[in-house]
Amino acid sequence: MAEKKEKKEQKGNVTFADIKAMYEGGMMGLTSRTLDIAHAYKVSSFKTKLKNAYQEMDSRRLQLVKDAGIEDGNAFDKRLRELSVNKQRTEAEEQEFKELVAKNEAFRGLYDQLLQDRYEIEPKTMPFGEWMKLQEANKDVKFGNCEVLAYFETILEGILWAAPEE
Repeated sequence: MAEKKEKKEQKGNVTFADIKAMYEGGMMGLTSRTLDIAHAYKVSSFKTKLKNAYQEMDSRRLQLVKDAGIEDGNAFDKRLRELSVNKQRTEAEEQEFKELVAKNEAFRGLYDQLLQDRYEIEPKTMPFGEWMKLQEANKDVKFGNCEVLAYFETILEGILWAAPEE
């Protein structure tokens, strides 16, 4: 019994990579108009939690930029692009390029770690039958070539929908 409870408690625990994929992958475009009010609210609540998680991730990302020694991300990216296409750099430009590359690699490492950090989304699940209605109503919302809810179904089990009792 304790094992089942532990598994249940982990269901709302997702990575920031999952958050990023869901937020940027179409989950914010879901409609819940075909569900009853209580279940439609769960979808709305989930979208709010997803937005808040994404904003927290982005706030952390901006701090990582500073932590990597980058003061202005846009100016940094522009200068790195300029130097990377210039194959005839002066000695000073070569040194600057190496420093920018090192800072960029430091940021990428920190950002990759951030994407693996876990975030807790409080579960508010709907029955599987309502989940199926939600999928049908949103079959045209795509993540790449796949229906968005089908793509994220395993991540959302225990967060937005619950398996039927056996």
